[in-house]
Amino acid sequence: MSSDFDNSQNQETVQNLLRGGGIGATILVGIAGLCGLAIWVFMFCRIEVPSRTIAVLTRKTGAELKNIDEIVTKENTDKFKGIEEKVLTEGRYFYNPWKWDWDIVEQVEVPENRLGDLGCDACRRRTDCADVRQHRCRGRESDRAAKRKHLPQ
Repeated sequence: MSSDFDNSQNQETVQNLLRGGGIGATILVGIAGLCGLAIWVFMFCRIEVPSRTIAVLTRKTGAELKNIDEIVTKENTDKFKGIEEKVLTEGRYFYNPWKWDWDIVEQVEVPENRLGDLGCDACRRRTDCADVRQHRCRGRESDRAAKRKHLPQ
């Protein structure tokens, strides 16, 4: 009869170990999942914006913009998809890559006591532009080409 008692005690001990092992395994899987999530966020959601550059955000989800709108304003960030008004300055940011896309571009620096007029790329480089002397290039390339013909040499 004592052997029956020992078997039931052993069975309870084994069941307790199995229950404890299941809890331990669950905790271990949970910790591994959190570590995997942290690695995924750090590797794929990270935006590193270097010095003298900005990141232009583009939202991938939401309603389409109306034809009269060009960019999504700060008030409508959660409603529409498209290029965001807000840009990211230098630093480290985390954005979900399924909802956001980003492009890192150089900042345009305007010297102190100067007025910045972006014009076109050619105008900023001061090459091959219809109005280099005044640094005020506007309009389509065909318009600039037509103006170039009429500039005095």
